[in-house]
Amino acid sequence: MLIKSIDYRRLMKKLCVGCGVCIGFCPKDAIFPCMINGYASINFNKSKCINCNLCTASCPIISYAISKTEILRGPSNVIEVFLGYSTDAKVRYNGASGGAVSSILTFLLERGEVDGVLVLKTNRKEYIPYIAKDPKDLMDAQGSIYFPTFGMKILRELRRMDGHYAMVGLPCQIDALKKLLNHGILPPDKIKYFLGLRCFQTFAPWYLDYIIERMLKLSKNEVYEVSARKGGWPGKVIVKSKSGSYIIPHFYDKELEIGLWNSLGVGHFNAQLGCLICANHENFNADVTFGDAWLPEVMERDSIGTSLIVVRTLKGMKIIKQAAADGYIVIEPMEKHIYMKLADDRFMIQRQILIDLFIERNLIEIIKKGGLSCMIVMLPYIMIISSLFRKILLSLPPKILMRLINHYLHIAQKIL
Repeated sequence: MLIKSIDYRRLMKKLCVGCGVCIGFCPKDAIFPCMINGYASINFNKSKCINCNLCTASCPIISYAISKTEILRGPSNVIEVFLGYSTDAKVRYNGASGGAVSSILTFLLERGEVDGVLVLKTNRKEYIPYIAKDPKDLMDAQGSIYFPTFGMKILRELRRMDGHYAMVGLPCQIDALKKLLNHGILPPDKIKYFLGLRCFQTFAPWYLDYIIERMLKLSKNEVYEVSARKGGWPGKVIVKSKSGSYIIPHFYDKELEIGLWNSLGVGHFNAQLGCLICANHENFNADVTFGDAWLPEVMERDSIGTSLIVVRTLKGMKIIKQAAADGYIVIEPMEKHIYMKLADDRFMIQRQILIDLFIERNLIEIIKKGGLSCMIVMLPYIMIISSLFRKILLSLPPKILMRLINHYLHIAQKIL
């Protein structure tokens, strides 16, 4: 339920995660993507807007911020858990985690289960959503993209099309579409299958600039292409510039002082602000949730890619079992309790404090209510949000910055 005293459009702009649902469903095309202080955001064309409030009603981050818990699900909706990967060696290698999603989408298209699938590809430095109707069109969509894409703006096109579709989406995208389906804004059978991705945060665009300028020591104007993470496991991102091609490993390399996933990511300091209050990193509303199998026993033996596959609905179970039976994927059962440990919410306290910070904006009252732990949680985020303080912090050599963040995380963990 919306509360009149809150400026929802201000919140949408501040807490935007780049899901693109509001752009895709605005009846007057009055919403467009933009950048605000290094973060991906949206803006409104006031001359077109008719104040229908469909954008605020569908925005998943508004739901998380207002209710603090609303997700339209229960955390126990796990039917079965598998480890799996594509039987096609090329598809498996070129995926971010075993190519299972690509092979299941191929299965759905070749078996006539759907008329098309909603996916995303990189094109130089841009992210392009599209509807693939032929399995050959899926190859461009392989890999993981960690930055805001506004991918659901493709709904503008989908609404004009007949047929049944599958979509691959982040938790925020699927949560928003499920809300629209519940309100009858989308035909109930338009999207037949929801294939969800585990997502702990979407990186803010300023972080890509940091990788290019501070880690690779390039001018961002020289860079003309940034790939998705792919190519074996844990994979890598390829950056192409006028001076050559560069590899960004997935995990931070202390010697090279470079890596996509580092202490900034562990502390969620490089995230879009809305991701900090998201309560659905596991994509509970999907038919099947997919992610990297970050398990020691898997990582020790696998350099190609393995997916964690969490089945949440009966129709999700049906397509997983049939795709395996037809030879599209290989699956092996995994005990549920192992997954439940991976899905444990360790960011709950921080989330509640940051919701108060983003909505109430009265720092003194928030600190009075939360005490020392509240101040410790808020301080680094207040600094990173400020373009001035962020510039000072990011000017430090990466090795020193990572050490400072690690010390902070150690202290915060003890207090919280």
